[in-house]
Amino acid sequence: MQHAPLASQSNIQHAPDLQNSNVQSYHAQLKKAQEDTTKKIKEKAPKATIKETYSTLFSGFSISIPGDQIAALASLPEVKAIYPNLTYKLHETSKSLADQETPNVGGPTVGAPEAWNLKDPTGKPLDGKGMKVAIIDSGVDYTHPDLQTNYIGGYDAVDEDNDPMDGNVHGTHVAGIIAGNGKIKGIAPNASILAYRVMNDGGTGTTEDIIQGIERAIQDGSDVLNLSLGQDLNVPDQPVTMTLERAAKLGVTAVVSNGNDGPKPWSVDAPGNASSVISVGASTVSIPFPTFQVAGSNKSYQGLPLSKADFQVGNDAQLVYVGYGNPSDYAKQDVKGKFALVLQGTSSTLVKAEQAGALGVLLISNEKEINLMPEYFAREDVALPVMQLSNTNGEELKTLITKRKKNIKIGQPKQTELIGNFSSRGPSQGSWLIKPDIVAPGVKITSTVPGGGYESHNGTSMAAPQVTGAVALLRQMHPDWTTEQLKAALANTAKTLKDVNENTYPVMAQGSGLINIPKAAQTDALVKPNNVSFGLIKPNSGKVKLTQNVTLQNLSNKKKNFSTRIELLDTKTKVQTSFSSSISMKPNSNIEKPFTITVDSSLPQGVYTGNLYVKEQGKTEEMRIPFTFSIDPKEYKRIDGLEIVNSTFSPNNDKILDDNLINYYLVTPVEDVTFHANLITKDRVAYQGMIHQGKNETPGYKSFKWNGTKTDGSPLPDGLYQIEAVASNSGGETKQTGAVFVDRTAPKLSPEVDQENLVIRGKVDDILLDWMTESGWVAPGHPVTIQYEVNGNGVWENAFLNHWEKNFEIYFDRNQLQQGKNTIHIVATDAAGNKSNLNVDLEVK
Repeated sequence: MQHAPLASQSNIQHAPDLQNSNVQSYHAQLKKAQEDTTKKIKEKAPKATIKETYSTLFSGFSISIPGDQIAALASLPEVKAIYPNLTYKLHETSKSLADQETPNVGGPTVGAPEAWNLKDPTGKPLDGKGMKVAIIDSGVDYTHPDLQTNYIGGYDAVDEDNDPMDGNVHGTHVAGIIAGNGKIKGIAPNASILAYRVMNDGGTGTTEDIIQGIERAIQDGSDVLNLSLGQDLNVPDQPVTMTLERAAKLGVTAVVSNGNDGPKPWSVDAPGNASSVISVGASTVSIPFPTFQVAGSNKSYQGLPLSKADFQVGNDAQLVYVGYGNPSDYAKQDVKGKFALVLQGTSSTLVKAEQAGALGVLLISNEKEINLMPEYFAREDVALPVMQLSNTNGEELKTLITKRKKNIKIGQPKQTELIGNFSSRGPSQGSWLIKPDIVAPGVKITSTVPGGGYESHNGTSMAAPQVTGAVALLRQMHPDWTTEQLKAALANTAKTLKDVNENTYPVMAQGSGLINIPKAAQTDALVKPNNVSFGLIKPNSGKVKLTQNVTLQNLSNKKKNFSTRIELLDTKTKVQTSFSSSISMKPNSNIEKPFTITVDSSLPQGVYTGNLYVKEQGKTEEMRIPFTFSIDPKEYKRIDGLEIVNSTFSPNNDKILDDNLINYYLVTPVEDVTFHANLITKDRVAYQGMIHQGKNETPGYKSFKWNGTKTDGSPLPDGLYQIEAVASNSGGETKQTGAVFVDRTAPKLSPEVDQENLVIRGKVDDILLDWMTESGWVAPGHPVTIQYEVNGNGVWENAFLNHWEKNFEIYFDRNQLQQGKNTIHIVATDAAGNKSNLNVDLEVK
């Protein structure tokens, strides 16, 4: 709607301000405007159904509406924008064996036990007491013994009632990580739990329910929100994203999982790509990685432990390469009392090595770097010590063996945290932000599940709630801190993570690094924002100078002096940077400084990163502020979110699905965006022509109405089409495709009447059924439906229709019919809205 939501009012600074009289007065105006708009919607689009109304963070409605009425809806002056009701998914990858003896939600790795020993400003333990944490998820089993004490209420947006019981597992697992207080001890064990069920038992949810859950959480006084969910669109201004941005302005921090589509770049999901949320990637808990050295080589190696058995420090034995470790491989080699170097194959490889008498197994990953493989992580069913090596290190060892450097010596294990391979990477499209902001453990995290049990799960879904718990503790310690300050505290004090080869993980994989709660809670200096994006640079546009402001905040009662340095990670040339090398600050003060980069845009197109380091005089640790700029990278999606509203339509002027609406999102300004139709037949795809073109379009959601014609006005023939969208600018082009069926012809019925048995049966001829039976393509819903009424009684029944055989049957009992002649009115309707009518007479004697 054109009217702004309550949270946008200038006199609202914090969530409690929503109850102010001035705000409530505006609320009454907004409510009246929404009622008036509802009436206009019904006039313009009589088949539209208003499902939900929003006013706190998002001003508008969720609506169910036929696709052919969307254009009429958009024509209303009160309608500011129309967004699709998208499907969201939970950010969990898999389940692992639970560690029932020492269940661990990841707290020790992020310093939670040390934080619990701290005191808040009132002298109470730093355990989350008094903080309300909203879990926007699949619900929570509030009867679980570890959760029931902390649960205080919630709402079920899926079933629209006040019982957010979890029918999935996910939400309950998240709740235990945040505020479990029993066998499982969450990060904030005394925080209050509010549960909002927005995801169904199958693990999916919709935009409309998620917004409803967020608005109710704000209305219920939540301090922090956890959303371990996302949608496969990396664009910045979806309704859920806008809702969370407004929540942040009210002082309510949203913590969002980054997604599980890594390690490819640009894979962060919405709403994790939003600027004001804390986006969280997944690392491992702190793991003691076995180490070893090869005789005659100065290099030390370490691997991921894949079994419970430990490598014995000091063991010195020969290393033997046995390929995939098949029985024939072991028949050629003597591995008894030796270490077997094995290529990753099936899990039975480990058992075969044990049977052959190996002292231990060094497993070479299929991937360049170590693959965490949580399903094999620390397996209890393997008695042999096993470590996984990166493919790079494994190949090095194979080479050393050929050079007769075969003996290895086991060293002291090294505590290591790695980034999960599955953890999504940034940057965020359109805003070009660094994502994730930070990371937390998300591999083999044991927590609560419905029914009073415990399970280990993997995913950024498990990482985000640890940060949510951390935010609850920080807000208890610093109740006046803003979301920006909370995010900066966690990021400025985070630990930079490195892989097993001591290479620092990229900024777009770890953000600022692994959180450390006690350090964040006790910091007396902040650098804001927690990371800096200089945005997108047009290639070959000369030297480009860009500036962003960075704020230093001295929270102490003492004067502070800082020194700074800048590190470029992806290029050492053609970029100049400028920031104050030394800064002096008075007690309890802020100072804003310009951070400037000058970039020669002839650099190769791509994403560039670096770090600004700020070090307080007298301290050894530095605060790291990652930064990025992009020279129009070729791999990002200039166009995204292509949606053809009606999968089938009939542009035949019968006023039923005559038009289609095609929605898309432009990430950047484009010089040209074109849409092309390719006719799909059984044996080929044939180009038919252009159906739409836009020039010099700006970023954002776009749509156009299409009537089944090409840009020259000629109609496309009936059939299945691939619609290809192409968006291009000087930096490159992006293509996206969708499918649509053009069907202008009604189904044709060929009935046969069995007067004796009172049966009407026959064949159905329709292009949608032809496609289904010949190619397997099925139109969403029912390709064809057949209904009938008897003697004009207005009671419509469904006929039996076998879509694959393309025939129908209608059976009658004598008591359904009258004596003598009966007229059966049959209507066949296809998915495109085309109808055929037929009258058939049945004689009852």
